[in-house]
Amino acid sequence: MNLDAKSVMLGKIIATKSLVKKQAKVIKELEGELAELASGDVSQFESKDLQRVGRALRDFHICIENALGFIAHNFDDGIPKTENVHYDLLTQMSRESENVRPAVIDKALVEDLKEYLKFRLEFESGEKDVLSAERVGGLLRKLKTTSSAGRQQLTDFFDEVKKYHDI
Repeated sequence: MNLDAKSVMLGKIIATKSLVKKQAKVIKELEGELAELASGDVSQFESKDLQRVGRALRDFHICIENALGFIAHNFDDGIPKTENVHYDLLTQMSRESENVRPAVIDKALVEDLKEYLKFRLEFESGEKDVLSAERVGGLLRKLKTTSSAGRQQLTDFFDEVKKYHDI
């Protein structure tokens, strides 16, 4: 990679990192909000409490997806143009894009994020049993680990992509 190409790549890295950091900040805030909500007995939550948690879980996944979308737009040929765009974006980000970037997230995180994605899509479509205390409680219990792994892998990506291009 010549000097001009390295400068362009460094610009992409800096610009994308700035966008992703904003999403990571919101993810951390949502994690704190949800931790506070999760401190209670989810089985005793009223409908309005479950709705609030549902919205925050949806927002958590949207922030992760936004961050991955910024990376896809700036390093790949954009987000997948498929019927299963949300799932396909997760797969795309778990793979190296040859001569462009390393994988952004690992397969274990993809599997965890798929649970939040499924919840989000069902929540947005108004599916009947999406807000069961059992399901919401399970997602809340895994949130801190999933959120931490997501933020860490997004942050690590920028160091890895610099190494990938010898910058």
